[in-house]
Amino acid sequence: METRDRILAAATEIAVQEGFQSLTMDHVADRCGLSKGGLFHHFDSKDALMRALLEDRLNSMENWIQQAIADGATYPEAFIDAMFCKEKGPAELLSTLIAAVTLMPSLRATIQDRTRSWVTNLQASGVSPSAAQMLTFVGHGHYLATTLGVVELSDDEISHLRVQLKRALQPTEDEVLARLFRAALNQVEGEKLEASVS
Repeated sequence: METRDRILAAATEIAVQEGFQSLTMDHVADRCGLSKGGLFHHFDSKDALMRALLEDRLNSMENWIQQAIADGATYPEAFIDAMFCKEKGPAELLSTLIAAVTLMPSLRATIQDRTRSWVTNLQASGVSPSAAQMLTFVGHGHYLATTLGVVELSDDEISHLRVQLKRALQPTEDEVLARLFRAALNQVEGEKLEASVS
């Protein structure tokens, strides 16, 4: 295992077993058998270490989305399924990450950047700007609620929510007609332009 991976594994163990307050640079160095200087060679601050842990969790979700797309799902479908995926990691680790983002403002940019990326990808897949924002809000809310133990959903309830969210993204009959009308109008305008040029 690479040294960087050993450090992240040690930090994850401490987060799961002892919580955020015990996740100090000294403790991580001891746990993975490095000098403090060796640890700082890879992560020059606790912020940098926590950012790496956070990015690792976010990348796991992104990998899950990409695998679902490779299996035939659309991006919105894959995103919705990933939001409710139970493979987000141990609750203790997720709680530690929430505490880190709360106490370390510099980490918020990581979440903000990834959220903007999700919104952009959703819109590129045909989801309206407001619906894309709604989905990311639902995702963040579900993450917080389940991690903090505020809400416990059964598999059936999660399945129902997935279906309802995907259904909400389907265009209504009026929206389909409006899109067809705009397409036809654009075609007519294009033909008029070509005629005037010729």
